[in-house]
Amino acid sequence: MNKEKLKETYATHKVGNLEMNVYVPYCAIPYHWHDELEMIYVTHGQCKCIINGETITVNENDALLVQGGELHTVVLDTASKCYAIVFHPHLCGSDCIKFFSGDINFKRIFSHKNACEKKILTNISSIYEAFCKKNYAYELLEMHYKD
Repeated sequence: MNKEKLKETYATHKVGNLEMNVYVPYCAIPYHWHDELEMIYVTHGQCKCIINGETITVNENDALLVQGGELHTVVLDTASKCYAIVFHPHLCGSDCIKFFSGDINFKRIFSHKNACEKKILTNISSIYEAFCKKNYAYELLEMHYKD
């Protein structure tokens, strides 16, 4: 398989100057890859993601992180729903770029059953809601962690 032929070129993961986009898939997503990171959040049911040949099941209210450059696909059944936030690591600030170089393996699954991970999932939901509403200056939304 030629990986370069599977590079996603039809989607623009950028809205204005914001190097991020949100997608709500309604069917299976073809096997592809891109340079950006992708957080897939399952809102109903469960979905199966295949990343670099490994099948991973993501349950309702949980999320999965796909690192840049990883071949992946999402398989949804008719009762399942999810959304994907695709973002460039620059969104995390220039000091964080080194963390996304590929030398560090990040946690793959984020579970709502884990208190710390639930905070991350809450922030992911807030980002999604702000993006969908697009209120004035939504791009500047700052996440606050509350205990």
